[in-house]
Amino acid sequence: MDSVIFDTQKLIFEAEKIIFKDLNLNISDTEHFQYAGKTSWELWKDIKSRYKLSQSLDDLVLHHKSFGFDYIRNKGTQPIVGVTELLIQLNKKGTQIALATSG
Repeated sequence: MDSVIFDTQKLIFEAEKIIFKDLNLNISDTEHFQYAGKTSWELWKDIKSRYKLSQSLDDLVLHHKSFGFDYIRNKGTQPIVGVTELLIQLNKKGTQIALATSG
């Protein structure tokens, strides 16, 4: 749902920077941007390998998702302008809607 219903990419980036700092990882913005659009699994698989992290891949991904969702929720994000109205109109017309994410 990143940047489709909610414009969350900036918030995800901020949350990841906090996680990197907590793990004592010095990841530049340039390197960080290379992970945009990747799944949490892909991001942490690469970082775990590159920085020789001792945590399990499952634990890194779980923490990333849990912390990230809490971070976004606490920021009080709102849907992109017009999305709510569009979904209401589609619902009234009986249109089925499906969402997917790379999560």
